[in-house]
Amino acid sequence: MSVTFEWLEHPLQPGIEQGITSLWSRTNLVDESEQRQRLSEVVAVAMVKEEVIAVCSRVTRVFQPINRPLHYLRAMTAPEHHRKGVSLVLTGFVTHQLESQFNRGQDVECIGVWAAIQADYVDRLEVAQCYFHAPATMEGEHPQRFDLIDLSKNNKTGRVTPHLVHYFERASLFQQGPTTSRSPVHVSREARILAVDKLLNDSDPYRLEYCYGRMEGHQSKAVTDLWLQHGVLPDLTACAERLPSVAALAWSGDQLIGIGSVFSSAYEPLKSNLLGYRSFVSPEARGSATATALMKLVVKNLNNAYQTGKLRGLPGIAIVLQNDKLNTNVASPIGETIRTVLMGYLNGAQVRIVYFDGATIPMPSRSSRLSGQ
Repeated sequence: MSVTFEWLEHPLQPGIEQGITSLWSRTNLVDESEQRQRLSEVVAVAMVKEEVIAVCSRVTRVFQPINRPLHYLRAMTAPEHHRKGVSLVLTGFVTHQLESQFNRGQDVECIGVWAAIQADYVDRLEVAQCYFHAPATMEGEHPQRFDLIDLSKNNKTGRVTPHLVHYFERASLFQQGPTTSRSPVHVSREARILAVDKLLNDSDPYRLEYCYGRMEGHQSKAVTDLWLQHGVLPDLTACAERLPSVAALAWSGDQLIGIGSVFSSAYEPLKSNLLGYRSFVSPEARGSATATALMKLVVKNLNNAYQTGKLRGLPGIAIVLQNDKLNTNVASPIGETIRTVLMGYLNGAQVRIVYFDGATIPMPSRSSRLSGQ
């Protein structure tokens, strides 16, 4: 079966329009009274010879978690072509086309693509993938990554819908249109990447240590002293309670200058637990990329732990950008030095997640869906 994908221009050619409405009518996928409106939204089709076997439509919708407009896609495939990857590739094909238009400055209203997975098979899933790749061709070229942002539940039917987003690589939260290689956003991004890599390579006099679950006495004392010295925690009791969460340390010579910690926390939009992350960097070391280098070290080691089954039920790490300067300077919805994904906002602060490789989240059971739990 040779499948071709076509990007459409309006007005549609009569043969294409007839093929689309014929597919909709014979499958009862779109009511006849809605077809004229839906035709105006169609952007691409998949075809075998002259037959339309799948259709993708696009509208602009504000995605509430980030309060920004995204391209909302709806792809539907003829039943005889289900489970052949046609819908997935059609989604990747359309996403690739939309991002190319964005990069050329032709359509810059939206900063990414939103896909709501409403197929019947979702109701039978025991776990949801935290991300997937939609290739733009049947040969697997130009894979477009979509990250899970939300699991919304219909309280009447109990059906859960996974919502996933693909952000455009050159999108910015603070300017319209694509960033360029000479833009302040891009220059700042490159500088951060170089600074973090330098720290991770133990650039003298700096060094980083991963110590989650294996803190030694001198490390515990240095952490406690730093917390108390800067008023991070009020007393020795509070310090002792938080010490088990310390995962990484940054040193300048013999002086501790940074602490990275993790903790388990419920995350309602995903109906799951995640690891939370917090860090403290001494004032004299702030602005040196120490905080990012610490987190990158933690992510690397915890990702390895997830692969060996040591972090079951904890598919990633959530970060809240509580620093006002970070919130106004972190412009890309996709992290640069660490692949964090913008999930939304908490009291005006960006909430981002980095998923571990191959991460999955348990789908709510049917009984809990219907009971409203």
